[in-house]
Amino acid sequence: LTTNCVEPFFIIDGAIWSITPVIILTVGRNRVFGFMAKRFERSMHRATHDGALLAELLSILPVQVGQEWWLHRGRTDPSSPPQDHVRDWESVIVFSVEEDRFSVRREFPSSAKEEEIEWLPMPARAASASELLSSAKDGLRCIDWANITQELMKDA
Repeated sequence: LTTNCVEPFFIIDGAIWSITPVIILTVGRNRVFGFMAKRFERSMHRATHDGALLAELLSILPVQVGQEWWLHRGRTDPSSPPQDHVRDWESVIVFSVEEDRFSVRREFPSSAKEEEIEWLPMPARAASASELLSSAKDGLRCIDWANITQELMKDA
C-alpha cells in the first residue's frame, strides 16, 4: 500500500478555493461587494494617491491648438444651478501655443477680437505623482473657523 503525500494538499487547496463561493452564496453577492468597496474607498491615503496619479496622467498631455481648455472663472455663474459641476469654469479653445505659454480664445459668435484672447503660462510638465502631491500639500492653507462664511464655501 503506497501513500500519496500530495492528496492532503489537494484537499486543503480545494477547501480554500471553495470558501469564497460559500461566503457569496451565504451572505449575498451585493453585500460582499459592498463590504469590499467600502473597505477600499475608506482609505484616505489611497484616495489621495489616486488623485495624484490622475493629476500626473493629465499633466503629461501636451497643449495643442484647437483643444478645449477649462479656465476657472473666479466667480460662480449665477445662471447655473448649484448642482452643475462646471458652474465655476469656462470652456475656451487653445488658440496658439509657444514654448512657455499658450493663448486661449473664448467662443463668441463674433470674429476673434483682442479682448477675446488670453495668454496663460504653460502648465508644469513631467511632474511625478509624489511631486504633485507634495506641491498640493504645500499649497494648503488653514482658515480660522471664525472666518468661514457661507459665501466662502460657495466659492470653494
